[in-house]
Amino acid sequence: MTTRERLIQELATLPDTALPQVLDFIKTLNTQLEAEEDERDRTDAIAALQDIEREGTIAWETLKAEL
Repeated sequence: MTTRERLIQELATLPDTALPQVLDFIKTLNTQLEAEEDERDRTDAIAALQDIEREGTIAWETLKAEL
């Protein structure tokens, strides 16, 4: 049984009154994951800019490939 299937099984056992809390947790988790991804993207962009400063201008296609 996959984790997703186990989660669905556990959700089925919860009373309806608990579901808003589960939904809030999932939304919070998604927000945190998105923030982490945004931070990784910023770090990658900064590294690319540092490469440009160090090496000079690079081709747009090269920059896009790095990001």
